[in-house]
Amino acid sequence: MNSLHQQSDAELVRQAKRGSTKALDALVQRYALPLYSFIRALAGSSSLANELYQETWYRCFQALRTRYRERGHFRTWLFGIAVNVVRQSRQQSRTLPLDEDRFDTLVSQEHSEDEVVNGERKRYLYRAIARLPEPEREVVLLRLQSDLTFREIAEVLNKPLNTVLSHMHRAVKRLRSELKELA
Repeated sequence: MNSLHQQSDAELVRQAKRGSTKALDALVQRYALPLYSFIRALAGSSSLANELYQETWYRCFQALRTRYRERGHFRTWLFGIAVNVVRQSRQQSRTLPLDEDRFDTLVSQEHSEDEVVNGERKRYLYRAIARLPEPEREVVLLRLQSDLTFREIAEVLNKPLNTVLSHMHRAVKRLRSELKELA
């Protein structure tokens, strides 16, 4: 039998539905970084991101046995939960800031001159992403942070594929315009 980390999401989900905590742990380890990065990019503060991250996994675990259907990919379903958790948090508080500085945490500390320049470019890019309208920002971040396909993003956001593609097209157009001065 393959080690848990080599098994597909579908197999890990089947085992988790049968009560395997090791399978759940493997899924958490597999998606911890991309899921947290996505939530952090949308949430604002790291403390709020931590809260929303935990809530996402809690809802995932609660729904896994009863509501998860193997129609699509687990990853798509998980990121869909995260989108809903972040949106609900926004609706409840109406104060989730669009603090552009939060995107600085997505760029690691750099040391060489080239790395510093690249780090500054990344900071500038993520600040520009922070200024995008929410529907465009969600599509861009799902694409960058989780490497989902556009079809999967459409499923996560529960929107038609053409709408997702339009959001991405507009976002790229806005970002190109804003980033021209960086070149």
